[in-house]
Amino acid sequence: MKIAFLDIETTRLVADNGLGFILCCSMKIWHEKKIKTVRIDASKDYKKCLYNDTFVVDGIADWLIKEDPEVIVTYNGDFFDIPYINTRRLGANKKPLPPCRYMDHFKTSRYNLKLHSMGLNAMAEHLGVVHHKTRFEPIVWQRAMFGSKPDLDKIVHHCELDIVVLEECHDKVLPVLRKLKGVL
Repeated sequence: MKIAFLDIETTRLVADNGLGFILCCSMKIWHEKKIKTVRIDASKDYKKCLYNDTFVVDGIADWLIKEDPEVIVTYNGDFFDIPYINTRRLGANKKPLPPCRYMDHFKTSRYNLKLHSMGLNAMAEHLGVVHHKTRFEPIVWQRAMFGSKPDLDKIVHHCELDIVVLEECHDKVLPVLRKLKGVL
């Protein structure tokens, strides 16, 4: 079964008010080394319009169509990542993401484990995942939002590391999910 991991980094928690847009998205096929990251500053029109994330949302859809995964794994993606991407796509007069099965490990944390926190870091720490998520002050996101390449580089690194952590957590919780629900 072809499984993809996906994570986005955004400027706000809402996608429709003109202030919220996607800075980058990292995606990876299960057990492959290469992480595909689409970043807002790779658009040829980026300097003209720092908040136009159409290049990113098109890149996400293009990669998913090309790779054609049967399942997309996220962390809080059912509530955040996927609706955010679809809101941005529809707002740019694009079709929503292609249909796919989703597996959200936020739900794994909430319904199949009893951790002190439902965040990805808590799951990673408890499972002994070697990689850890990075943490930044809000000013890093603000500077990236206004075109700071060094700050956007930090956010891209953070997003890519989230994919690595998510995949490692997925590998460790998959036996529990298989036993409980007969999935994947």
